[in-house]
Amino acid sequence: MPKQVHITEHALVRYLERVRGFSFEKEKEELRKICGSIDNGTIKVHGHRFEIKNGSLITIVPPGVNATKRKEVHERLSGSK
Repeated sequence: MPKQVHITEHALVRYLERVRGFSFEKEKEELRKICGSIDNGTIKVHGHRFEIKNGSLITIVPPGVNATKRKEVHERLSGSK
């Protein structure tokens, strides 16, 4: 049986945008409102931590996850180990 192809996050986003016609602008604007003008720091919204570094939102951490568990959560969500 051939190995199943790995789908990157980049390819998934482009598929949603270009094939399915999804526009991310509305979501980006909502995130900008949540983050405001923070250059560095963390904002907690609905239990999730929005982490901002150098003026960029870099990740959103689900409730109950600390830095040491991130790899484990990423693996669980992506189905890889």
